[in-house]
Amino acid sequence: MGHWRFRSIDDAVDGEPTIAAVRKAGYVSLVAVLCVVSLVGCGSDQPPAPPASPTPAPVVVTDLPATVDAVVGQKTEVVLPENVSTGYTWSTVPPLVKPGSAPVVAVGESTYSPGEALPGAPGESHTTIIAQTPGTAVVVFRLSPPNQQPDLKNIKRLTVVVR
Repeated sequence: MGHWRFRSIDDAVDGEPTIAAVRKAGYVSLVAVLCVVSLVGCGSDQPPAPPASPTPAPVVVTDLPATVDAVVGQKTEVVLPENVSTGYTWSTVPPLVKPGSAPVVAVGESTYSPGEALPGAPGESHTTIIAQTPGTAVVVFRLSPPNQQPDLKNIKRLTVVVR
């Protein structure tokens, strides 16, 4: 054990610290730490930051064409009928972005959610879009058979206006 130094004979018995001395040293350390921690926030002239406003609830769109108003960070979920047993699936064409500017929205991958547990039963395609910067974006949805271009009647648009 290391060498201990004590200020008085009351702090040690046979060269070893007493329980009272150890507790006293612990309390002194604790008080010093609390003093430093309590002073860390002092001296700032700036008012406390306002609490962050919560992001609004996601918007669910089930019919296209449509226009959605959103704020930065808000999610829009597009839910469209889909039947993978026919081979037709929904895909998205990401919105165009001007060179040197940030995208207005981020488009996630489409996922399939099956309907009834019957062969050939239809389900739903779910696509999440997140508003990123103020502006307007058009997301194009295409319903097409495998390896083929969709008919014009199977192209739908979602306009997202981010404020």
